[in-house]
Amino acid sequence: MFKMIKMFIITFFLTIHSVNSFWITVPTGNIVVWYKWQKMQKEVGAPGGVYFYNPMTTDYQIVDVTSQMDAIKNIEVVTLDKQKATLPSIKVWNQLPLINVTNVLSVFEKKHQNIPYDRALIYDPVINYVKEICSEYTGEQLRSDNYKDLNEMIKTFLTEYQMKRPELNGKDTGLKILKVFVEIPRLSPEVEKNYQDIAKHKTAEQAEQSRQKSVLKQKETENKVEELEAIKQLAVASTKNRQDIEEAEAGAKMEKIKSESDADKIRIAADADSYATHKKATSNQELLTPEYLQLYQFEKFGCQNHYGDLPNFLQISDSALKSVASDE
Repeated sequence: MFKMIKMFIITFFLTIHSVNSFWITVPTGNIVVWYKWQKMQKEVGAPGGVYFYNPMTTDYQIVDVTSQMDAIKNIEVVTLDKQKATLPSIKVWNQLPLINVTNVLSVFEKKHQNIPYDRALIYDPVINYVKEICSEYTGEQLRSDNYKDLNEMIKTFLTEYQMKRPELNGKDTGLKILKVFVEIPRLSPEVEKNYQDIAKHKTAEQAEQSRQKSVLKQKETENKVEELEAIKQLAVASTKNRQDIEEAEAGAKMEKIKSESDADKIRIAADADSYATHKKATSNQELLTPEYLQLYQFEKFGCQNHYGDLPNFLQISDSALKSVASDE
């Protein structure tokens, strides 16, 4: 009983395996190229389909028709100054359109030798081209001055390489080169160490220059602050001097006004006294009538009951009258 179950399980798995070998599913963005008796067929399978085939007579290849990236690793070159350099990686993004698949694969792909079409159209051309152009540059130029141009140079070369191929009777391959990225080339370990030392030295110099600039900037800032503070102090002193002058001028004006006011008061008082004296004298002069003078004489000389003219010895002279008037 156990042997029968074991045989059934083995037969079941073998059946599943053989059934799976007769059909494939093509992912989106890909097509299937058929080979019958190792000869490529013109008809291709569309994306997203399920296809059955006879593995005894037919083989297949799934080809991406959207985009793919080919990485070419560790390309060794010799520079103009006889230095050995290594390009760690050159990445090439490319696309083989659907209408060009059969032409390219039929000519450039060696399926029975397991050589893909991009070996002839991307890998080998890039390696040869890079070795050629690197021989025209020194190690320093390859790492710094000309490195930034390598991406565009290789992209332009590969694009032109696809045009007017003799293998296609002068037709283009149709392979589109989308983008190229080259990693920074490496030189020999000794040279790399020198570059690292130079880089450290340059970094140290730049750091020192930056520090000096910072110190200088700080000093300039401090000087500027001191200058602004001096200007501020000068402005404050000038303002204070102006205020002191204005206060002094105001005080002088107040003193002048007070002095003039006091002088006016004195003048007014003097004028008032003079006016009063004059008024009094005028009033007294008006009082000096003959009758008042006679009465005054009588009062002075004690003659209270005399009538008629005074005797001559009792008559008052003009000077005496003036004296009486001033006394009054």
